[in-house]
Amino acid sequence: MCMALEVKDAVSILGLLGSFLAAGIAISNFIKAEKQKRAEHFFKLRDKYNADDAFIAIRRIIDGAEGTAPIDIDDLRKFLGFYEEIAIMVNSKLIREELAFYMFGYYAVRCREMDVFKNYIAEDADYWAVFMEFADRMENHQKNIKQLDRSKVVI
Repeated sequence: MCMALEVKDAVSILGLLGSFLAAGIAISNFIKAEKQKRAEHFFKLRDKYNADDAFIAIRRIIDGAEGTAPIDIDDLRKFLGFYEEIAIMVNSKLIREELAFYMFGYYAVRCREMDVFKNYIAEDADYWAVFMEFADRMENHQKNIKQLDRSKVVI
């Protein structure tokens, strides 16, 4: 009787350990799947950023390649809205701030400095607060770029 109780206890313990192992594997798979979803979303954003003709034109203006070419107000709104999407992803911890800076920060800071952007944003400053805060954080990273922990530039 005593022996049967010990075998029963051992089987229960093994079953419990198996359950913990299965739960651990399920949690690990869930984390990997969520990371994969975030990566896919990030790469879609990056592709949009690099393929959108309006974004390309605006970046060329920011870089000075187009001089002072006029910017369509709808394109400007879309460009700033894109940066707000990035900011919201950072604020929601869907992507790391270091990654957002590395991939998108330069143009956030530069566009905020241009008169056409300043004038447009000044008209509706409250509506662009998320962008402005994001650009401030990106500028802070830019000032401290030598200290950027490149190991954090991950999804």
